[in-house]
Amino acid sequence: MNAADDGSVLFSGFERTSAINKLQRIIGFRQPGRRRLQNAGGNRPLVLVTHVEHYSNQITWEKYNADVRIVPRAKSTSMQDLE
Repeated sequence: MNAADDGSVLFSGFERTSAINKLQRIIGFRQPGRRRLQNAGGNRPLVLVTHVEHYSNQITWEKYNADVRIVPRAKSTSMQDLE
């Protein structure tokens, strides 16, 4: 995986949506009874997704009031344009 020594791998045992839901619980996004994330100063967390991400994985971040942005793809390669 070429991760740094302080990197982590999150095993969910299921598909990607389940892993995202687990990550959201770990970082405090998903809590029982919480509808939207409340931030001091009105700042919303930024979440970047690609053009190939399934909608269910995108909408779960929006549900908790994150600023979700789709990384554009380069027309020449159809890969993510990180410029």
